[in-house]
Amino acid sequence: MDEDEKEMLAEARARLANTQGKKAKRKAREKQMEEARRLASLQKRRELRAAGIGGGSRYYRPNRKRRMIDYNAEIPFEKQPPIGFFDTSEDVAMDERHNFKRLRREDVEGVRRDVEEAKERKKDKEKLQKKKKEGDLSMQINKMANPEVAKKRSKLVLPAPQISDNELEEVVKLGLASEEARTIDGSEASLHLLADYSVTPGATPSLRTPRTPAAQDTILQEAQNILALQNVQTPLKGGENTPLRDSDFDGVTPKKAVVQTPNVVLGTPFRTPGTGGPGSTPRSMTPRVGGVSGSATPSAGYMTPGQTPVRDQLSINPEDTVATYSDPRQQQYELKAQLVEGLRSLPAPRNDFEIVVPEEQHLEHMDDDGEGAGFVEDAADIAERNAKLRKEEGAD
Repeated sequence: MDEDEKEMLAEARARLANTQGKKAKRKAREKQMEEARRLASLQKRRELRAAGIGGGSRYYRPNRKRRMIDYNAEIPFEKQPPIGFFDTSEDVAMDERHNFKRLRREDVEGVRRDVEEAKERKKDKEKLQKKKKEGDLSMQINKMANPEVAKKRSKLVLPAPQISDNELEEVVKLGLASEEARTIDGSEASLHLLADYSVTPGATPSLRTPRTPAAQDTILQEAQNILALQNVQTPLKGGENTPLRDSDFDGVTPKKAVVQTPNVVLGTPFRTPGTGGPGSTPRSMTPRVGGVSGSATPSAGYMTPGQTPVRDQLSINPEDTVATYSDPRQQQYELKAQLVEGLRSLPAPRNDFEIVVPEEQHLEHMDDDGEGAGFVEDAADIAERNAKLRKEEGAD
């Protein structure tokens, strides 16, 4: 800070202190200005004396011969190198770093902060514009990483139909033929052979042969379990164990699952309706309530109330042996009905009871004082009896 700036700062402080117009502040202002001038002149003299160009310097004698080395004018103990074998005149060149004529204020003081911030704002603005032009950066990366995503979907190729149009026409012709035969011949014998299932088209199941259930790869499952056990963390952290899928330690080799052959006989329409087994009596056609046969009221779990049971003459429709409940209230109702039916089947209660009074055998083992062998006397009674005994002994 040079002298002019210090004077301006002192005047500004003086003006700020003189706003109220008090004499003490004015005196202080004058004293402060005088002190500022003195310090400025002192600093100026010191700088000139240190540079050796001031009038007060003891080394600056323009009219006298210098007895000591002037470090600003010459190089101390300078010794020129001897002339060698090669020409070094081309090597003498001015260093560009020492060329102070090309230096500017920015090179010495550095770039100003406002200029640098303006450049950064300009760069940010250009980046935003570039992002808007290119679009979403994540979409571009995904497209480059996964070229299959951008690839067009291939055309779907459906397999050939299992039932051709000719077979469908044959099925329709067979249905029409059975209808014509039913209308022509309405005898009692043909009715059992030509059953009508047009009333319940959705209840009739498909007569397709059931498929064998898919087999499970036991070796792959055991390998996955071993891999999960190897990648488990330290048990010091705690937490749940590693979940294993259907694994046991019965042996070294993996257990093979036995595939059960589906029972095709139970799905065929050639069995007796309502039979529980070979040689058994057919069950009644009366619908049951809550699993108890013999009731005339239809159950809510087996058929809709008010609906007439369909006569399945060829046993194509499955029997309602096991009811499935979609509503828990319906299941509760069925359980309650079963409980009521079971309570009704209990025998009637009997009211002939014989009361036997036990004999008082413990009275025979009582002592003369009325105390039993296992009877514990109260402490108050003992104290009272001892007091009476002492009183009687004292009277004697």
